[in-house]
Amino acid sequence: MTQSGLALVRAELERALAGASVDSLGDEIIAARRVFVAGAGRSGALLGAFANRLVHLGFAVHRVGDITTPAIAPGDLLVVASNSGTTSGPLRAAQVARDVGVRVAVITGTLDSPLAEGADVVVAVTASPSRQPMGSLFEQATFLLLEGLVLDLKSRRGIPEETMRSIHANIE
Repeated sequence: MTQSGLALVRAELERALAGASVDSLGDEIIAARRVFVAGAGRSGALLGAFANRLVHLGFAVHRVGDITTPAIAPGDLLVVASNSGTTSGPLRAAQVARDVGVRVAVITGTLDSPLAEGADVVVAVTASPSRQPMGSLFEQATFLLLEGLVLDLKSRRGIPEETMRSIHANIE
């Protein structure tokens, strides 16, 4: 990446992250019996990385669509990411969760979207306008917000890194 490209990414990330807060999402995760994550494409991939870190923190976490994912039920939390808030898979997952009485947390760049309107918690990521292609700024900012949340949860729960390492996969 050229220095001008990196400077653009940094500047856009600063703007996208300004004022963004994941405090209420952290509260919901701590209160939940289990956490489920759902997203399409790159948003789904970064939620998978977040789910991995939550497992390292001792949370029970499942990715929607995986063959081993159990039924979602009251007491669980669904975390969904979609920049547009109109992606069909995440919308469907959120509706199913609400239908069975599950709280839904949404990370989105579009606050007036159908996904955000039905959510219990909304994390706003200002990812537009951007000179980066195809939603890259939303994905970058969301990943960084969730990495920050992992650090906060680690601190709130008093979990040393050694404990996280002991939970890390030892068969790969």
